[in-house]
Amino acid sequence: MIVKNTTQSPRSWLNPRGWNLETRLIFWSSLLFWLSLSAILAVVLLGIPNTSFDGRIHQTRTHMFHKLALVASLHKQYMEDWLLEKQQDIRALSAHPLFYDDPLLRATDPTGQSIRAHLQAVVAGYPEFSFLEWVSISRQIVISTANLEVQPLVHDQFMRNALLSGKGYMGRARLLPKDHAPMFRISYPILDVEGKVKAMLVGGIRSDVLLSRLFDAGDTLGRSGDVLLVDDQGFFINMPKYTFPDGTFVQPLHSQMPGILARLAVEGHEGVMDALDYRGVPVIGATRHLRLSPNWGMGLVVKIDKKELYEPLLQETIALVGVGAMVFFLLIVLNSFMVHRQTQLLKILSRSAARFSADDLSVRTGIHGRDDVGQLGEAFDRMAGRIQSSLGDVNREMLEHKRTALELSQANDELKNFAYIVSHDLRSPMLSIQGFTEELQLDLNELEQMITVGMAGDSDALPDKVAALLRSRIPEDMRFIRSSIDKMDRLVQAVLKISRLGRMVLQYETVDLGALVANNVASLGFGIKEAAITVQVDPLPQVITDRDAMDQIIGNLLSNAIKYMDPTRPGVVRIFGEYHALDQSVTLVIEDNGRGMAEADIPKIFTMFQRVGRQDTPGDGIGLSCARTLVRRLGGTIGCQSTLGVGTTFRVAIPEVPSGHENI
Repeated sequence: MIVKNTTQSPRSWLNPRGWNLETRLIFWSSLLFWLSLSAILAVVLLGIPNTSFDGRIHQTRTHMFHKLALVASLHKQYMEDWLLEKQQDIRALSAHPLFYDDPLLRATDPTGQSIRAHLQAVVAGYPEFSFLEWVSISRQIVISTANLEVQPLVHDQFMRNALLSGKGYMGRARLLPKDHAPMFRISYPILDVEGKVKAMLVGGIRSDVLLSRLFDAGDTLGRSGDVLLVDDQGFFINMPKYTFPDGTFVQPLHSQMPGILARLAVEGHEGVMDALDYRGVPVIGATRHLRLSPNWGMGLVVKIDKKELYEPLLQETIALVGVGAMVFFLLIVLNSFMVHRQTQLLKILSRSAARFSADDLSVRTGIHGRDDVGQLGEAFDRMAGRIQSSLGDVNREMLEHKRTALELSQANDELKNFAYIVSHDLRSPMLSIQGFTEELQLDLNELEQMITVGMAGDSDALPDKVAALLRSRIPEDMRFIRSSIDKMDRLVQAVLKISRLGRMVLQYETVDLGALVANNVASLGFGIKEAAITVQVDPLPQVITDRDAMDQIIGNLLSNAIKYMDPTRPGVVRIFGEYHALDQSVTLVIEDNGRGMAEADIPKIFTMFQRVGRQDTPGDGIGLSCARTLVRRLGGTIGCQSTLGVGTTFRVAIPEVPSGHENI
C-alpha cells in the first residue's frame, strides 16, 4: 500500500506566520550585520586556521611568553651573579693572614678578640652580611660576630656539606631567630700547610637585599605580575604579593607553594606555560632553576594573571561592539526607510496581483521607474493588458475544445457500442446459416437414401454426376461453409472480447506481481514441462492495479513465450521487474530465447488478427491486441524487442500507483 506523505514541515522560527516582507528584510539584514561583525571579531581575536595570521589572542599570549621568559632569565642571571659575587667576597676575606695564624695560640689574644674585631669591621662595611664566623675545625670552636663569646662547633648539615665539598659552599636559605627574612650561609675553607682544612670562614648573606630586586621589573609584569622564589622543598623564600585563597598570609620557609609551576621550577624544568597559581587563579608563568650547589637548588617563577593579560583585548572588543551597535542603529533607521519605501510598491503589486487572480483583468499598478520595482510594475501592466486582450480568444478556444472533447467522447461511446452491436448482430445470421447448413445436410442424406431405395438398393447404379454431387461436391461445400462460419464466429468473438475489455470496470487493489506470475507458471506447467523450458522468476514488486487485467496480460505474454520456443535449443524464460523512481513506474520484463521475429514484423504483432512468422502453432492473432488494450486501460505502455533466431523481450510499464488512487 502506497501512502503519500502530506505532512507539512513546521514553520521555521526565522519566518513566523505574522512576519511580512518588510520585517523579514530588516531582520535578515540585521542578522547579516551581526554575523559579519562576529566573524570579524573571531578572525581578529582567533585568527584564520591554516594561515600565518594567528589572531590577537595568540599574538598577545606569545608576546607575554617572550616577556616572561626574558624577565625570568634576567632575574635568574642577576641572582646567580649576586650570589657568586658574595661567594667571591667570602673567598677574598678568607685569604686574610689573620685567619692562617691560630689566634688562640697567641699569648696576647687567647680568646680570639682580634679575629672577632676584624670580622665585625668587615660586617660593618658590608651591609649584605648578617654575620661572619670563623670556625676552627681542629679546636671545634666558633668565633662569630653574632655572639661575643667563643661557641662550641655544632656539626649541622651545613657544616657537613661544607667539609665534604672541600671548597666554597652555599647552604639552603633559613631563618634566624632575630630575622624575618631568610638568610643564605656561604663558607670557604682555610687550609693548613699540608692542604687540610683547619678552619672555615662562614658568612650569613641577607636575602632581603636580593629579594627586593625581584619585584623591580618596571611595568613589564603589570599589576598582577609576581616573582616567586622557592627552595628545593617548594617552600616560599620571598613574600609574594597575594595571600592564600583562605586569606592567610604566606610565611617564608614555612608555607609551601602549591601548583605545577613551583614543582617544575624546583625539578629543573625551564619554560613557559598556562597554569593555576597558589591562589587557584589562571596565570601564564615562566619557570627557571637555580643550581647553587651539588646538593640543592632553588626554583624561580615569574607569572601574570590571564585576566590582566587579556583585559586590553576585552576592552577593544567591547569598544568595537559599542561602535558596531551605533552603526547598527543608524543602519536600521536607514534600512527601515529604504525597505518601507520599496515594500509599499511591492504591496501595491501584491494587491494588484490578488485582484488580477480574482478575474479583475482591468487592474493596473500604475508603478513606473527605472529601478527593478518600477520595471516590474510596468511589466505587470503590459502583461495584464495582453492577457485581457487575448482572454476572449482563449475563452472561445476553450469552449471550442470542450465542445470537440464532448463530441469525441460521444463518438468514442458510439464506436464502442457499434463494435458491441456489430459483434452481437453478426452472430445471429451466422447461427441461421449454421442451422440451415445442418438442415441441408439432413436433406441431402435423406435424398441419397431415397434415390438409393428407388434404385432397388443398388447404389452403384446411380449416375456418376449425381453420385459425385451427393458424395463429394456437396459435402465438400458444406465443410467449407462450416469452416467459414467457425472462423467468422471466432472473429466475432474476438471483436466482442476486445469490446468488452474496453468497457470493463477496473477494480484497483494492491497486487503482488510475483504471486500472479507464479499462478500463471503453475497453470502452464504441463506445456513448460513437456517442452523442457526453464522459467526464471526474479523477485517482483507490489503495485496498485486491476488483478484480473494484470493476470490476463501476464498469461498472454507467458503463453506466447512458451508457444514460440525454438525446439533446437533448451528454452529459457526469464521474468523480472524494474523500478523507475523518476516517474514512479514499474516495468515487468518477460524475455525468452525462442524463435524471435524480424524487426519489420514487430509493429504488426499488436494489430488484431495479425500473425507473423511461421504459422505452425494454433492461434487467432488477438492475444497481444488484448494485452495492449488492457495495458492502456491501466495507464501503461507495452513494447517489444526481438531478434530473429535469438529471442524476444516484452516490457510492460505501468504506474506504481495509478492517478487518483494514491491512498489505496
